[in-house]
Amino acid sequence: KTRKPAAVHLHSDTNKLLKCETKFICQDTGTELMRNGNNILQNELSSSTTTTTTTNNNNNTTSSSTNEFTNSSSSSSNDMIYYYEYGGHKSEFTLEELTNIKQLKNVSGVKNEHVQPGIKLIGFKPKSRLKIYHNYKSSGFLYPNDSKINGSLLTLSALHKKMIEMNRIAICRFIQREGTMPQFIALLPQEELIDEESNTQITPPGFQIIYLPYADEYSYSIEDK
Repeated sequence: KTRKPAAVHLHSDTNKLLKCETKFICQDTGTELMRNGNNILQNELSSSTTTTTTTNNNNNTTSSSTNEFTNSSSSSSNDMIYYYEYGGHKSEFTLEELTNIKQLKNVSGVKNEHVQPGIKLIGFKPKSRLKIYHNYKSSGFLYPNDSKINGSLLTLSALHKKMIEMNRIAICRFIQREGTMPQFIALLPQEELIDEESNTQITPPGFQIIYLPYADEYSYSIEDK
């Protein structure tokens, strides 16, 4: 499959390739802020300015924008920390802590068996609880593969048959690969459909993977409720 190459930035006069660099500059002192702890400031800063510089030989183009970063104290390993304002209080987090929260890690960053890549069953719901506005992105399809996971065909076949009989869907937590954010999904059983005339399969048996949105991701009208 041929894919379109990514866009590149070229100089308007020389048509040469440009190099993009991003620097975080303290709004109060003008000191460059580092994420790796090489330039730790001694005072706490309330905000910083992000400066993006595009260079090509002697040609420079600079643009600035303000971001909600705060500087850590001299005992921290990074110059910048992040915060969320809740109840009038600024709760501060490091970039590592935010990553651990998104990936459901412990505070120490140690993974356990509960957050390994895969699908974890949470429970079952009536099929009627699945609404049209839950389809906010393209769905997937789940089918057992006994050659890779021994016994998966028998297990999923029994689950598939019972869910169709009881008109149920399965609610699961899905982690696609290492380092990705967990997603909540609904497994919708799909029955096998065979053409009676040609005796060919039209739709295979399996589970449709419906990615469930969070409250702020809903896209529906009042009539859909």
